[in-house]
Amino acid sequence: MRRQGQVGVALITVMVILLLGIIAVLAAARSGLLNEALVGNDTDYSRTLAAAEALLRDAEIDVRGRLPNGFYCASNPLNTGSEDVQPNFVGCRNAVGGNPWFPNDEIEYQLVANAVAVSPAATPCLQGICVPASLTTLHNPPAFTIENNLPAMAPFGVRYGTFTRTGAPALAGSLATNPILRPPFPVAVDAPNQGWYWVEVFVYKANAMGPRSIGVPPSGGSPFIYRITAVALGQKPGTRAVLKSFFVPNPAT
Repeated sequence: MRRQGQVGVALITVMVILLLGIIAVLAAARSGLLNEALVGNDTDYSRTLAAAEALLRDAEIDVRGRLPNGFYCASNPLNTGSEDVQPNFVGCRNAVGGNPWFPNDEIEYQLVANAVAVSPAATPCLQGICVPASLTTLHNPPAFTIENNLPAMAPFGVRYGTFTRTGAPALAGSLATNPILRPPFPVAVDAPNQGWYWVEVFVYKANAMGPRSIGVPPSGGSPFIYRITAVALGQKPGTRAVLKSFFVPNPAT
């Protein structure tokens, strides 16, 4: 019988199938890595946004001077009543030694403004309390902005729980489940997993800041409007969440 020689068709077919399989595997791996990166970025931003929201609420507690359960931030442990505040404290702040606090009237506002005046003119803030000259001093371009000048503003910001956790910021931060809210050691500006808040204090003027711009004006006894800025940095480079809000703790109605 006559023998026919091999022409190698089967080998070529197997090589083509193998090449197509390799391409399919590489495409699947690339798609998986892309999906993982997208999920990682989304998770990091969600965690960062949650931290910024927590900082915003922490700033509101700081302004009110009361914890969510109704107790003062600096309740006097020597007394049984929750309404008793530690000596020299105003709300959550120790109002002696040149420390600023959130004022209760316009006389205290001037005292706080004098305490904050020791800061540079571009950064009229001290311990997270800012007394700017106008609404546009720290925000609208091309003027100075808080979130775009973190190297200059971070030293004047407040970390989570610094004043609202009964004077134990390190302990309070270590108990936080979100790593952004924990105090970093050592503290480094623009390092990942950090967050701060700043509170600007404004005296309400009906002719300059009417109800249309603020919604509900404050009461005459405490005519203050607070603008809160919370900035949180995520674990990944470039992840950042910025939240701003106007806060009126004592509305007129």
